[in-house]
Amino acid sequence: DEYAAVLASLLNASPAAIVFVDVEGRVRFANRWIETFLGVDPKPFVGRPYAELAEALSRSLADPRGILQHPADPEACSLDSWSEAVEVARPERRHLVRTVGPVRGPGGRYLGCIEVFIDETGAIERQRLLEERNRELDAFASRLAHDLKTPLVSLKGFADLLARSAGPGLDERHRMFLERIRTSADLLNEMVDGLRELSRASRPAGELHDLDPLPLVKLAAEHLAAEADEAGVRIELPESVPLIRCERAKLFQIVQNLLANAIRYADPSKPDRWARISFESRGDRVVLEVADNGRGIDPEDLPHLFEPFRRGKSAGQTPGMGLGLALTHRLAQACGAGMEVLSRPGDGARFRVSFPAASAAPASPAA
Repeated sequence: DEYAAVLASLLNASPAAIVFVDVEGRVRFANRWIETFLGVDPKPFVGRPYAELAEALSRSLADPRGILQHPADPEACSLDSWSEAVEVARPERRHLVRTVGPVRGPGGRYLGCIEVFIDETGAIERQRLLEERNRELDAFASRLAHDLKTPLVSLKGFADLLARSAGPGLDERHRMFLERIRTSADLLNEMVDGLRELSRASRPAGELHDLDPLPLVKLAAEHLAAEADEAGVRIELPESVPLIRCERAKLFQIVQNLLANAIRYADPSKPDRWARISFESRGDRVVLEVADNGRGIDPEDLPHLFEPFRRGKSAGQTPGMGLGLALTHRLAQACGAGMEVLSRPGDGARFRVSFPAASAAPASPAA
């Protein structure tokens, strides 16, 4: 009895609503958080059939079907545990995660079923606010890019006109000033275009489809063939790939950006330079990997690799705005894909993008 009292105190102190149902289907314990989260005083239901408590709890839910169709039934939960999201409509709106699972004693003897409700309202609200702020920032970036585009086009146009009409009559010093204006205008134009692409990439993908990535991979390699030849980089493509679920245009841009990055940061000191694209099925995901034996990435730069307008130490004098990987990361997120990178200076880099697998995914044959 003393240990039971201690256990009850611990469970009442827990920041989760907890119900224990014995093998006969009767409520043996329900802590105070049941009333806090769901507005139901559990004390009258202790010793009563769980179905009565479930009926009372269901009246607090926005959708009562979950708790009624999948109750904390001792027979059902003796086999497995499960979790589901539930929304509380009253006494106040909350977002809970409900988990139901078996309780076993010494020797694995089945004692009953435990039902736990964890309040995720704060985390969900913070996520909603973060997404809202991100949408506002993307909208601001899009508007800013649009508003800057017109004066930039005018600036570049007048600078070009001045170069054609008055350039031959200028001395070397003033021609240098004029060229700096034109170069700066081009640079600002690239930045504005980058901002616009970045805001577009953050938009959720359209309807996702099961698709064969191989034709898009080959097309990206064809587009970059001349650049690869100039850099002395051999592009290696897979012979077959599993089907994935994605938006076609976004997948093409992801592959092309990662392959272009591998070519751009090739190590000229290595006689054999390569960039390799591969796909691997991992359960309900398909992982795209773009690997190379280029310069690699400094460990200090890895945490900031997907931040826009940030260039790492290994970039050196290589042209770029520091937008390619940030854009690729946002494209992957818009498709429901995760992205990671493994790299060490001098050992190249391996970028991995984990896509949802297609609903039925036989490998595509090599052409």
